[in-house]
Amino acid sequence: AAGGEISVLDPGGYGAVTITKGMTISGDGTLASILASLTNGIIVNAPDTARVVLRNLSIHGGGNGLDGIRYLAGGSLVVEQCTIEGFTGQGIEVLSTTPGSLLEKDTSIRGVLTGVQVDATAARFPAVLSRVTITGTTDAVRSVARTLQVVGSTLSSNSGTAVLAEGGTIPWLVLPYAGRM
Repeated sequence: AAGGEISVLDPGGYGAVTITKGMTISGDGTLASILASLTNGIIVNAPDTARVVLRNLSIHGGGNGLDGIRYLAGGSLVVEQCTIEGFTGQGIEVLSTTPGSLLEKDTSIRGVLTGVQVDATAARFPAVLSRVTITGTTDAVRSVARTLQVVGSTLSSNSGTAVLAEGGTIPWLVLPYAGRM
């Protein structure tokens, strides 16, 4: 049901999924994973009022998957505490033509072509990456004609460009280290 929650009860490498309404997919308390060989892991193509939350998931492309998450439409997408790896395209690709937003937090992306690419054409489309780790990609973060905020994140061991704004803006906010040495 729209606005409902899918709680993954058993670990396993479930197949790819297309989300067409607001919902939460949660892997809290288990090893919830999506294995998406030769396809996209998750496609979000929901109404502009839909809120989609992806939490505690491992999304794996098996080394030949296309994109980890492909966000085509929806009011908002929240990706938290997820791992995305093994895709030949983007970890997260935003291609929305309608207003929406992306919040990615406490997530790790590795072994993909581009970590996060925001290429939304809607007039309003805020995107924020908070405490995200992106490693082993060609380009870590790309923004095409959008504003994409990167806050307290780590981009390392990427062979191409760490942060690329092609007609977009990427303000980089560094949070002070609060731990002990």
